[in-house]
Amino acid sequence: MTGGLNGDTSDKNQTRYTYSPVHQEAAVCCVPMAGRIAPYYVQYMWLKGDRSLVASVLGPSRIETTVEGKPVVVDEQTNYPFENTFRFVVTADSRFALKIRKPDWVKKFTVSESYREADGFIVIDKTWKGTENVD
Repeated sequence: MTGGLNGDTSDKNQTRYTYSPVHQEAAVCCVPMAGRIAPYYVQYMWLKGDRSLVASVLGPSRIETTVEGKPVVVDEQTNYPFENTFRFVVTADSRFALKIRKPDWVKKFTVSESYREADGFIVIDKTWKGTENVD
């Protein structure tokens, strides 16, 4: 079994690019990785930043966390990718930014709250009071 990126075999411990035509000595990259797609997708749906929550990957989800020590719950309600409408139900009593990734293919959209666009995200920075919907 030989392998390496672009034919480089100098690192004998490197197995990432190893190829085994009968799949006995090296893991087949695509098949074992297929089972990781959904967990990785879900794992990175929500990220926390400084005084912000980031919806980095779109899809139905719920996050219960704290932002600057205060409890925050966000339910993302959608049938994406089968429909292109989203509702974020935010329950919080604090100020933070909700950042929603805007896919590159989106050319026209509406948001029910005041927002700004920054670095490919729709940013709603406000003081949240109780339960509020963002459509």
